[in-house]
Amino acid sequence: MTSNPINTKGSAEKLATKARNSISKYCYSECKSFCCRKGYLVLSEKEADIVIGKEISNLKRESILTITKDEKYMLNLGAKDKACPQLKEFKCEIHKDINRPNACIEFPIFLWKNKKIHVSDRCPASREGLFYKYLAEFKSLGYDIR
Repeated sequence: MTSNPINTKGSAEKLATKARNSISKYCYSECKSFCCRKGYLVLSEKEADIVIGKEISNLKRESILTITKDEKYMLNLGAKDKACPQLKEFKCEIHKDINRPNACIEFPIFLWKNKKIHVSDRCPASREGLFYKYLAEFKSLGYDIR
């Protein structure tokens, strides 16, 4: 009789979700949703429709939204003082929507193939070490932190 190996991918996904959830109050009160106000958000056409909706043509005209070579939409957050259209008073209006963009769901911890994890250095919580205890757990699961 053999034992079942530990499902490290499932464990890592649960751990990443737990780590992301651990900073929710920090995101709202300290960081003020920096990730939704600065940088770029790459979206599929479906995600762009959810996030931007009727504003797509206006944002294209203002060069805040561009289409990449692989036909993704790239929203320039912070351009002309524009934050994500779904951000209201530092709270995401679509946070509980299961169809919200993958980048939004995964930020700031991204699980990659081959047991690699990227923690965004753009996230103030990451820079302040708020994921430290979770990173140790990822390492114990055999993941390489990038």
